[in-house]
Amino acid sequence: EMCIRDRSKFPSATDQSFAQKLYKNCTRNPYFEKPRTSDTQFTVKHYAGRITYDTDSFLDKNKDFIIPEQLSIMANSKNDFAAQLFASDSEKIKQAETTAKNQAKSSSVRGGPAKKDARGGGLQFSSVASQFKESLQKLMETISKTEPHYVRCIKPNEQKKPMTFYKPMVINQLRCGGVLEAIRICRAGYPTRRPYEDFWNRYKILLLPLKFNAHEDYKKGVQKIVEHLKMDSKKVQYGITKIFMKVGLLAGLEERRRKKQNDSAIVIQKHIKRMVERKKFIRLKKGTIRLQAFARMIIA
Repeated sequence: EMCIRDRSKFPSATDQSFAQKLYKNCTRNPYFEKPRTSDTQFTVKHYAGRITYDTDSFLDKNKDFIIPEQLSIMANSKNDFAAQLFASDSEKIKQAETTAKNQAKSSSVRGGPAKKDARGGGLQFSSVASQFKESLQKLMETISKTEPHYVRCIKPNEQKKPMTFYKPMVINQLRCGGVLEAIRICRAGYPTRRPYEDFWNRYKILLLPLKFNAHEDYKKGVQKIVEHLKMDSKKVQYGITKIFMKVGLLAGLEERRRKKQNDSAIVIQKHIKRMVERKKFIRLKKGTIRLQAFARMIIA
């Protein structure tokens, strides 16, 4: 921001001289690179990946600001919506005018001329870069005061057709949006996080045939499950209300739980089938005894 602000003050500055200024001041920055094939481009290593920018028309676009008179007219508009859009700019203009008047008064008292802006006016013009920086700072302040939740929309194809996914396009959006990097960082830590109560209620079946009652102290119950299953202690951490686990442990627990449920279902089926067959056998046995008794009675 400082480089483009300094270059914008010189009428003879060009986009190439701005690029040279960047090369001179930012070369030591590990996130900045100078392409070998161009003198007006530079590459920034963003969170999601590398992006190459071209300084063509940077200075012209940076000087594309709105003069205070126009802002004042819009702020005093009879249209409520337009006035609301430029209300903050109106306050800045009033503050700048007040500052300029105070400087003029103090200069007249001292007997000297009033100091003016480098552009000849009493108001400070803000460039596009400075406006963007100020807007970004306000956004970061707002985010730090809240708990933001993001919904990322992925464009599946250029034709906007349903159920059609162009994999390179989707992957590129995920990479540039920082989703893949966020997943990689999450997987490097403890991505699986479960409250003790939920973990206990779901996986207490794995303690069988041991008998253990958590008595509302679910943390001890969870620790008992981890000890019983002989899970790697380096891949498990205990928080105040949650258990944290490395990648892969949850899949293993789910597989053990599924196997335990299948084994239990087989045991239940076995007992039910035994009971049904036993009832059939008893009925058959009783019927056979009656038939034998009746046959003996006839023979006798």
